[in-house]
Amino acid sequence: METYFYDMFGGETLTNLADDIGATWKPLVGSLGLAFVLGFIFLLLIRCVGGFLIYLFILLAELLFLAGGFYAYFYMKNEYDPESNYYKGLLYGAYVSWTLAGLLLCIVCCCWSAIKLGIAVFKATAQFINSTPSIFTLPITFTILAGGWVIFWCASFVFLYSIGTPGPNPDFSSLTTIIWTDNTRYMVLYYLFGGLWVNSFLIGACQFLIAACACIWYFTCNSDNKGYGTMCKAFSWLFCKHLGSIGFGSFLIAVVQLIRILFEYYRRKIQVAKKNKLVKALLCLTGYLLWYLEKVVKYMTKNAYIQVALQSTWFCTSAWNAFALIIKNAHRFGIAAGIGKVYTLFGLAFVISANSFYMYLVLTQTTYFTVSSIVGPIVVSGTIGFVVGYAFFEIYSFSADAILQSFLLDEQLGARGNSRPDCMKEFADDIKKNKGGCC
Repeated sequence: METYFYDMFGGETLTNLADDIGATWKPLVGSLGLAFVLGFIFLLLIRCVGGFLIYLFILLAELLFLAGGFYAYFYMKNEYDPESNYYKGLLYGAYVSWTLAGLLLCIVCCCWSAIKLGIAVFKATAQFINSTPSIFTLPITFTILAGGWVIFWCASFVFLYSIGTPGPNPDFSSLTTIIWTDNTRYMVLYYLFGGLWVNSFLIGACQFLIAACACIWYFTCNSDNKGYGTMCKAFSWLFCKHLGSIGFGSFLIAVVQLIRILFEYYRRKIQVAKKNKLVKALLCLTGYLLWYLEKVVKYMTKNAYIQVALQSTWFCTSAWNAFALIIKNAHRFGIAAGIGKVYTLFGLAFVISANSFYMYLVLTQTTYFTVSSIVGPIVVSGTIGFVVGYAFFEIYSFSADAILQSFLLDEQLGARGNSRPDCMKEFADDIKKNKGGCC
């Protein structure tokens, strides 16, 4: 086993892999740009055949459940005795599969209008992304800012950590440790919280700008200015009106993150001191609940930022409006989230496979690059496609959330005017006709 591991990951294998990646760095850089282009191509496909993809996915899922149930049922009948445990297990499996098929059919029938709305929202979002490609400069810019902040914070934290009196290390006698005073501990906690707060603020500012651009575009894309200038207006809203809301939302996230960090620190100490299984189970459960709490706070904060951009209300009011909107339109948000997952799955598969195929063609159909194996560069190219594609579709999904909430506000206002995206006009006409919701 050791020899196999060494042959696979040691010796000349890693050296050859590094040489192959170094020799193909130019097409690898090209695959970075290609991944972005492929993302835009997939958005065009969504605008053209997005509905077909969702309907095909639903049909395949329904057929899969039905076929699985029939296969288990007939296999049980032909292969096993009725008194066998395998017979009963396959029978229950068939019933479960058919139940899931019926449940899926009921969901599709009951939420057909919501499915159509979700498809239209993602088509409108694809139109927004294609008409506002500068939106992708926001994550890049804020990632650079966040990276610079992390470097500065780490350098400052090392200096702060060294403040104290050197003393013996209880675990390693050959090493020393820094003994802090109470003031130093408070400074470390304060500095840790400040780092988390600033990082959350940068992420929140980026989310607000993307949401504001999407909301402005929704209500102006068919007006006289055709949705242009959304980025400048979003920046003016951020710096002139809503810095406090972003700061408060990021403050809540930082508080929860600090609680999680302190809990993990003391949990490790407790687990070392006490070997009680019940204590360990309670600590794990508490850790999971704190992790889930952070996810909930981040989710509600993200939707609150969208409401801040839509209605220009302060954070707490926006968070409550977002919560009420999600509860009232739970089926719409749920269906839209499911459609987003399907599009992300298809999109990632498209970008990764196309990026990998591009590298395969470069290495096999040209003579400019000599490598010992084409596997390494192809895997790296596919990984680049995954990273870029995931970031691309995360922005796409968040923009879709903003477009959906924009439509819901449009619905509350009675679908006045005609400046909304073309693919949303069918639902606006239903609102005007029914004098209420469209689905």
